[in-house]
Amino acid sequence: MAIDKHSDDSVVSSTSSEAFEWAAYNRPCLGERVSGDVAIVVVMDMKLLAVLIDVLGHGAEANGLAIEMADYVSKHPVAVPSAMIENLHKSFKGSRGAAAGCAVLDARSHGVVFAGVGNPSFRILSSSKSMTLPVSDGIVGREIRTPRDHSAQLLAKDLLIATSDGVAENFHVADYPQIFSHGVQSIVRSVVRRFGKDYDDASCLVVRRPKS
Repeated sequence: MAIDKHSDDSVVSSTSSEAFEWAAYNRPCLGERVSGDVAIVVVMDMKLLAVLIDVLGHGAEANGLAIEMADYVSKHPVAVPSAMIENLHKSFKGSRGAAAGCAVLDARSHGVVFAGVGNPSFRILSSSKSMTLPVSDGIVGREIRTPRDHSAQLLAKDLLIATSDGVAENFHVADYPQIFSHGVQSIVRSVVRRFGKDYDDASCLVVRRPKS
């Protein structure tokens, strides 16, 4: 089992496995040195667990909780997204809370199962369409509705793009026409720099299947 955690100031990190390649970029809001956003990727045999957490607020306190939540996911990964979200909620009940999205990608079936709470944006982007994966209302650690799993497919050349609410969620391929030809490191950096909001923590996590 391999684990990646990305919560540092303006860090791009990229990793690949046989089945997937991914990268994350995290930029604190203006005036802060650290971010309350964190991306976690865990390789579980032929599956990939991809989680994006956006803790309420900014600065050191939000960053501290983000790191704790990332550590929890890394130590207790679950290949069922709704269960991962519920476990986070129970384990951090009474905290300042967070929005969170969780996707599990299957290398064999090319399937994606997703659950989310709050306002993270998880989209499957192709050259012809964009599919936004649905989230439930609530705040992880405070009050949530029962999260539900939703299924989709990640086909060759498609991108799974996860962003916090510090990134405009309605950008289109026409706004970034080079997105499918760029490497995953370039994509995450470009998405935050082009569409990120200065007054909020902004993060982007991208996963795709390597080109055959």
